Amino acid sequence: MKQMRTKLFGFILMIIVFCIPISVEATNYRIGDKIEFGQKNGQVLIWDVIHVDSDGNPLLFSNEILDWKAFDSTDQETGDERRETGSNRWADSSIRQWLNSSEQVISWKTGIPRADSVIPSHLAYDHEAGFLATTFSEGERSAILEVTRDVILDEEDKQFHHSGEEAPYYVNDEHGRDVLLNSDLAYRERVTDRMFILSIDEIERYVFQHQDLLVGKVAKQIKNESYREMHSDSYWILGPDREGTTNLSINRDESYYSYSPNEGLGVRPAFYLNKSKWTPQSGCVMQNRSAEVCNGNVHNSALLFLKRKRTCQQS
Repeated sequence: MKQMRTKLFGFILMIIVFCIPISVEATNYRIGDKIEFGQKNGQVLIWDVIHVDSDGNPLLFSNEILDWKAFDSTDQETGDERRETGSNRWADSSIRQWLNSSEQVISWKTGIPRADSVIPSHLAYDHEAGFLATTFSEGERSAILEVTRDVILDEEDKQFHHSGEEAPYYVNDEHGRDVLLNSDLAYRERVTDRMFILSIDEIERYVFQHQDLLVGKVAKQIKNESYREMHSDSYWILGPDREGTTNLSINRDESYYSYSPNEGLGVRPAFYLNKSKWTPQSGCVMQNRSAEVCNGNVHNSALLFLKRKRTCQQS
């Protein structure tokens, strides 16, 4: 009986300790956390923390493939052979403009993704509102950091490079995936974005170590897209392929494949969250898959896992 009372007292004490609210300001983001942020088609979006910068701002990678879009569109007027299938240069791509636009009607600068310039034609998105406009509230948009990255350039675009001295060079690893061998020497262009697609070296650095994140789960709203099945649920990553005219992607077999930029593939965005401008008052942080921050408080998820989906809702 005494032993039973001791165990019961210990259990009650554990509940008291774990259920005392802790200020969210004392909580640091960690690799493995999951964050609810934004909505698409009425579904709350979940993002995985794959890196934390020196200021404590987390790099968030979409937990799902959120859309199915061409990387770039064709431009038949230029006469440039590369433009017949679109460009693999991130800086002037159609997908970059869409991801970073907060306009209801996008002011396209180049590469308008019309029905006659993407494959298949029903994936045209020239009349769609920008991703930032439809996915995030004004408050959420203000918490998305603007960051500058040096992205890989193809040999044919070396005139735009800010660093590097040679074309990107790949070798196959034991899994048959292309690995960038000359990351420090490859041509790179300096680009500033709020929303972006991960590059091949970011995938290698931050995602390979978490195999459960490498394969993109398909969001409910695009599961009926017939074209995706033909391409094994591949999603775009930044990296010109060996041939120079195509761009890399990752499919559900964890393999790299190359596609023409004007073909529709999965989109898994990434961005840096400014932790000083966002607190999860109406969102949720599931820390290292074992604790969660809801409504500004941290609780132990062992006690709250049954309520997780009910208590952590986007306003």
